[in-house]
Amino acid sequence: MQQPTPTWELFEDLVRRILAANNFQVTVHTRRGDKGFDLLGTLGNEQWAIEVKYYRTVRAQPTLIEAAATRLVNNGIMAQALKGMLVVSSVLPPELREVLEQKFSVTCRPS
Repeated sequence: MQQPTPTWELFEDLVRRILAANNFQVTVHTRRGDKGFDLLGTLGNEQWAIEVKYYRTVRAQPTLIEAAATRLVNNGIMAQALKGMLVVSSVLPPELREVLEQKFSVTCRPS
C-alpha cells in the first residue's frame, strides 16, 4: 500500500509550479534544512534562495517565521544568492510581513 504524499511536499510542489508559471527556473537545492534552503530560483540574472515553510496552524508564529528567515538569509548568503524569498502556508499579518522584509531583506509571500 502506497503512503500518501506528506502535506509539506504537496505545498512545496505547489510553490515550485507557481514560481515556474512566473518565469522562475527552479531547482531543488541540495543543501536543505538548517544548513541550506529548499529551492534555488533564477529569474533573469538574479539568483534567489527560497525557503518554503508549511505550518499546520493558520496563524503565523512569529518566532518560527523569524527563525526560518534568519536561516534563509544566512544560508542564502553562503550560497551567493542575491535575493531571498520566504513562502509560508500561514497568514502573515501585514505588520509582521513588513518587519520581516525590513529586518531580513527577504520577500515574504503568503500562500
